[in-house]
Amino acid sequence: MGPRVVEDYDDSPWRETNECPPPVKDVLISRSAEFRPVSPLQPPFYQVGDDGTATGNDNGGNGDDVIANIVKLDDQQTFLLFVKISLLYVGRTNDAQLKRAFRATISKCTYENRKGNPDYVPLQRTVETRLRKVLGEIHWNNATYLLLAYCRQNRILVDSVL
Repeated sequence: MGPRVVEDYDDSPWRETNECPPPVKDVLISRSAEFRPVSPLQPPFYQVGDDGTATGNDNGGNGDDVIANIVKLDDQQTFLLFVKISLLYVGRTNDAQLKRAFRATISKCTYENRKGNPDYVPLQRTVETRLRKVLGEIHWNNATYLLLAYCRQNRILVDSVL
């Protein structure tokens, strides 16, 4: 059996309803798959083999043997992507108070961290714990699901999920 990657589906995960996007289906992709840049920072690329494992390829791999290029994000990049997706998700919930609290939490944590407040170091962990309280478990889990769906749709590997 050939390599498997995730199929892009037509509907956006940011529909007008508060439903989560449909599950993403695995499909075969041809050997002529072209590289689509995901980040301007161009992190290292990986190839997906027949057994589903990824092998490293730091030069982008534009050769004929390229099966499917995927991008690997570290914890910090994953968290920044999560914050961006969460902000879009909160904007679609039509809850203005939640959106204000979300933005205020990020602003306050960043401000206090830049001032040197030891309670706000490390910034990522502080923002994560405070956002989890602001969002609540239901919204937090929905945003995490959307992050995973986005990563699968765009062939992005993440080190860990929050």
